[in-house]
Amino acid sequence: MSQRRIIWPKLDEVTFNDLVESLLVREFTRDGMIAMAVDGRGGDGGIDVDVRARRTEQLIHVFQLKYFPEGFSGGHVNRRSQIQGSLLEALKLTPPPPLWTLVVPRKVTVKERQAVRKMRKGHPVRIEFMTPPELDNLLAKHPDIERRFTIDREVEILSVFKREEAALVKAGDLRSELNRMSDRLHGRSEYWGAAFSVGPDGTPVESFFPKRADAGEREPLGLNLTLGFSPDDNDLKKRFEMALKFGPIEPVKLPARVIQSLEKVGPEWFSETLEGIALQLGRVAKAF
Repeated sequence: MSQRRIIWPKLDEVTFNDLVESLLVREFTRDGMIAMAVDGRGGDGGIDVDVRARRTEQLIHVFQLKYFPEGFSGGHVNRRSQIQGSLLEALKLTPPPPLWTLVVPRKVTVKERQAVRKMRKGHPVRIEFMTPPELDNLLAKHPDIERRFTIDREVEILSVFKREEAALVKAGDLRSELNRMSDRLHGRSEYWGAAFSVGPDGTPVESFFPKRADAGEREPLGLNLTLGFSPDDNDLKKRFEMALKFGPIEPVKLPARVIQSLEKVGPEWFSETLEGIALQLGRVAKAF
C-alpha cells in the first residue's frame, strides 16, 4: 500500500483484535476451508481464530493473537510465558494443530522468533508469525475491511473539507454524492451528458446522450474497433455484419476473445483505450 492508514502498533487492543479477526476469517474461509473467531481470549485453549476443513471439521491452522505493541523482549520478556501458555494449550487439542501462527502488531526479532519456536518442546507443530508486513498484505487484498475500520478517521478528514457525506455513512449520503457526481459529469461537456450506474458485479456503466442537436458535429465521439473472429465465430460474425449494415434487430454481444482493441476517440474526458472487455450492440446505446 502506498499510503498506510493502519499503523498496527498504534491501534488499541480491541481494534487490533477485531480487525485481525475480520481479515483472517475473510482470507481463510475459502477452498474448502472455514475460519472462525473463537470467543473468550485467554481462556480459549490457545486459539483466537481456527481454520478447519469445511467437510470434515478437521483442524488445519490455529492463529493466536497477542497484543504486544512493544514486542516481547527486554523489559517485556515476561510476555513470552503468555505465548508459551497459549501454544501449549493449543497442543493439548486432539489432534493438535499442524500449524500455529502467532499474530502480533510489530515485527519480531530473530531472538524472539527462536524463543517461540523452542516452546513447542518436541511437538511436530509448525510455528509461523504474522506481523505488520503480512497484515498489510491482507489489508491490500480486502480493502473493504480496512475502510470499515478507518471510517471514523475518514469522516474526520472529510469534515474539514465540508464533505462528510463522501464517507457514505448516513442514509442520504449516497444520494448527495451521486447528485454531486452527476453535476460534475454534466459540467465537463457542453454537448454531451452522461448517465451512470454500477452493476451487481461492481462494473460501472456509463451512457452518453446529446445535450444539443449538433453535439455529434461540434464534439464528435468515435470508436476504433479491431476484431478477430475465429472459424468458430462465423455465425457471430454474420450477425455483427448484418447489425452494422441494417441496424441491430436484437442485441449482438461480442465477447472479449474477438475484441483485439477498442479505442474511444474524442475529447479528453472521453478518450481511452480499453482491453479485456465485451461489447454489445443494440437499439439502446450501451456503455463503453
